[in-house]
Amino acid sequence: IQNEISNIENRLREGDEAEIAAGPDVDVVNRLNRSKNRLEYIEEQLRSYGGNSDPRLAAEASQLKQVVAELEKELRQRRQGQGQTGNLPGRQKQQSIDASMTAEAKRIAKDMEKERWEDMLKGLEESQQEAAIYTRYKEAVKQEIRELRGTLQAMQAKKKERVWLRNKDAGDLDERRLVDGLTGDKNVYKRRGERPPDPYASQQAPKRLTFLFDVSSSMSSYSMDGRMERSLEAATMVMESFSGFDHKFRYKFRGHSGSTDDLVFVQEPKYPTSEQQRLNVLRAMNLHSETCASGDHTLDATKIAIKEITKEDADEYFVVLLSDANIAQYGIEPRDLQALLDMDERVNVFILFIGTMGRQAELLRSELPNDKVFVTLDTSDIPKVLKRVFLSSILKQA
Repeated sequence: IQNEISNIENRLREGDEAEIAAGPDVDVVNRLNRSKNRLEYIEEQLRSYGGNSDPRLAAEASQLKQVVAELEKELRQRRQGQGQTGNLPGRQKQQSIDASMTAEAKRIAKDMEKERWEDMLKGLEESQQEAAIYTRYKEAVKQEIRELRGTLQAMQAKKKERVWLRNKDAGDLDERRLVDGLTGDKNVYKRRGERPPDPYASQQAPKRLTFLFDVSSSMSSYSMDGRMERSLEAATMVMESFSGFDHKFRYKFRGHSGSTDDLVFVQEPKYPTSEQQRLNVLRAMNLHSETCASGDHTLDATKIAIKEITKEDADEYFVVLLSDANIAQYGIEPRDLQALLDMDERVNVFILFIGTMGRQAELLRSELPNDKVFVTLDTSDIPKVLKRVFLSSILKQA
């Protein structure tokens, strides 16, 4: 424990020194350092594989090199435009800048961040990758996809309930029609069958689901424990499992990080249909985590998702928040998460902790409803949790 505390103190001290040296460009410098550290780790992994390198790691290394080049270019441009200004330490400079920013300036900064992200996405789409990369993700969760599709299929079948069809000329005698039989009516039998469609009934609204993925910097900084892989595999599982159920389910992928509370990866009607499109979704999620600013927008992003999903008519609403539980340092307490669960009685909100720092995820879960909050540190647990999520509400009305 003492060694761990000492390591944390050293990292904090190094971070403060780097922040002071970076000045007002600390955000870009932090992203650049994280990307370089991750690239160094990936390249070391690739060297250990020798000639049999993992195509996913190779693709990520190529992507990180582009990110590093873009961030270095951005940093040079910023410093050329700013010159050497002021004598305040970096932290004080940044606080002074933040305090003086008007609402209009913040809006402009947000728009610039959005434009930067759209440019990065455009470059991502133009960079085609081997089909084998996505196949590896899909193969890793093929059993989980089968389980989840089975759950969705069962929900479909539940709607086609078998009932007694009356007024038939053969089958079991319908006790309600005994008098009619005595008067000569032949259609006094009943038999089991599927309920015929009502031509006057309006089509039932789809069930709407928003998956709110954690794409914060901690997802990539601490990815050695597999949290980012679990997140990307979960995204693969959902995209593959919901394919073909568009008429009954509408889903959306949103993201939250230190840079934004309003990031969309997948939404109707532009669902990714090809493996290349689905791979681009995964790469976009990973890219944002590698390049976003530190910080947290978990609460704001979830509130936006809850408010937005109810704007469209639906049979039921679901918001599934995925987080690595690295939120206590930003002042987020269990009562804040409980407020999200209770925010709108129309919306079924669930929280999946797919990563943890020590026992942080378990401690948070222990103070929240165990049928609403889950710790899933193994990808194979996710479809089981999602099945419980759906069964908790959907099937009781199916």
